[in-house]
Formats: sequence, structure tokens, C-alpha cells
Amino acid sequence: MALLIQEALGRIGIRVTVNKIPGANWRGALLRKDLPLVLNTFSGWLNYPDYFFFWAYHGQNAVFNTMSYQNPELDQAVDAARFESDQARYAEHVARFVEIAWSDVPRVPLFQPLQDVALRSEVRGYTYWFHRQLDFRSLYKEAVHAG
Repeated sequence: MALLIQEALGRIGIRVTVNKIPGANWRGALLRKDLPLVLNTFSGWLNYPDYFFFWAYHGQNAVFNTMSYQNPELDQAVDAARFESDQARYAEHVARFVEIAWSDVPRVPLFQPLQDVALRSEVRGYTYWFHRQLDFRSLYKEAVHAG
């Protein structure tokens, strides 16, 4: 994706250098908040809009708010949604902070990661992880006995 963006920007005269940051340094690089463009696949551990927006957009400026986005109105809607028990009111808060994010465009969502897993019949130990990443450590192959 980075190379495609680099190529497309080059066609209109914008020169871009792509730097790959080693995984061990990734969060430290994000915390510095000095990267002009970040490609990141963030997936919240809890699949709730308020959870994602709290970590990725909220003015508390967490590591995943890579652009140091600040908007008090969005913060207020996120904070209200986080503790709202009425589903209709929750939906209103979510609609408002999504509307603000689409209007301000502090980040450009390109895709939603999807994981689909198919295993051979003798493979066991699959564990569903809420962050949509396959963990191979629990997988093993069941011994097949000739009958």
C-alpha cells in the first residue's frame, strides 16, 4: 500500500520517502507523533465504535491517535457514548462522532481487515482472538491413525 501511495503521489509531483519502522520500535515511533503519513491497521480489541474512537481520535491523545487529532465536540460525544446504557442515545452519540470524523478527515480509512480461517480436518487448537489476528501458538496437528 505504501508503494502504491508513493507511486500515485509521484505522478502528481509529490516526492515521498517510505520508511519501514521495525515492529519493536513501532509504538515509540507513533508516540513521537512526528510522522507525516502513517499506514496502520488498527483494530480495537472490543468491537464498539466508542472504544475505537476513544483510542484513535480522542483528545486524550493515546498512542493510536497518530495524528494528535483534537476536537472537544468529538471528545464529548465519545465520552458520553462510553457510559451510555440507552441504545438509542448511544446510537446518536456514535452517529455524531462518526459525522465529525468524516467531516474533519484526520485519517483516511482504506479498508477493514477481515480474517477468514480454514483449517484441515486434522488441525486442532484454533482459538478465536478478538483483535482479528491468528495466533499460531495453539495450533497442532492431530495424529492420524491408519484404521
